Amino acid sequence: MTTINDFIHKFGFESIRNFEKYLYGVLAEHLSGYDFDSLEDEDYQHIGGPILLNTLTKN
Repeated sequence: MTTINDFIHKFGFESIRNFEKYLYGVLAEHLSGYDFDSLEDEDYQHIGGPILLNTLTKN
């Protein structure tokens, strides 16, 4: 399982101060307002990345 810190180090973001806080903010902004139970399969194609990244915030 990948953690948020693994992601930050893998892509070289550790040198950016407060990047973890920024990433959480981006995820929260882009995931808010969706009713995931009513989304069609096609909708998931457009928001799939943020959904996958959001699993990192639960670690």
